[in-house]
Amino acid sequence: MKVVLDTKTHTCTVTREASDPKYRDGGWGNAESRLLYHVQQELKKQGHDIIKKRMWKDGHLMDDLQQYLRTRNAKSKRPHVYVWDTEWAISSSADEFNTNGTVTFKVETNVFNEPPKDEDGMIICPKCQTRSFEEKVEPAGDRTGLYCANCGKWIKWITKV
Repeated sequence: MKVVLDTKTHTCTVTREASDPKYRDGGWGNAESRLLYHVQQELKKQGHDIIKKRMWKDGHLMDDLQQYLRTRNAKSKRPHVYVWDTEWAISSSADEFNTNGTVTFKVETNVFNEPPKDEDGMIICPKCQTRSFEEKVEPAGDRTGLYCANCGKWIKWITKV
């Protein structure tokens, strides 16, 4: 199985290889569950800290059988992602994988609401793409926010040390 997670196109493409098993449904979404498990194992080999979970257990308003892959927590390295089948209620991703030899899942990035960063790890403004920031104290309390100095967009709350 070849798994390509592309955060720029927000897709995870899974391609079947000759040695891969076919995923048969035993009811209750078992085939999709097994397929996601094997995709998870391949992503772990690539260095992703990823878990498989039922979506409703994380508070998403989804069917109680739908599963997805997600980054374990905000401290995990690599891009923080959700990987899921957008056609889950309509068709079986396992059947598509078995029949066509490929399946594409949706990928959502930046799932822990962290500000975007450039290749050097520096925070960039998601609105105007600058790296110029200023700290402002909120008038409603003693919270300090990080704001873009160019366009004024709020970036995140910061803690004073």
